Amino acid sequence: MEHEYSGLNRLSINESFYSEHPKLNGPVKVFNHLHYLMGEYSIKTGIAKWQRVISAAQRDKLERWLVTHYPAPVAI
Repeated sequence: MEHEYSGLNRLSINESFYSEHPKLNGPVKVFNHLHYLMGEYSIKTGIAKWQRVISAAQRDKLERWLVTHYPAPVAI
């Protein structure tokens, strides 16, 4: 799935979280409903780094959503 850059790419993840992808090759930022930055996901590596504490169940769901919507490139 290829994402086109269209400025601030904001997607709703669920009722509590949303993502922003402000730079074409930059990280995807995950915010909560109060607009606090919760973490960043690297499209290049497929790794999420969390800056705030969230439950393991929520983290797992968010990481699965991020991988589905922003898959890391496959090395050849």
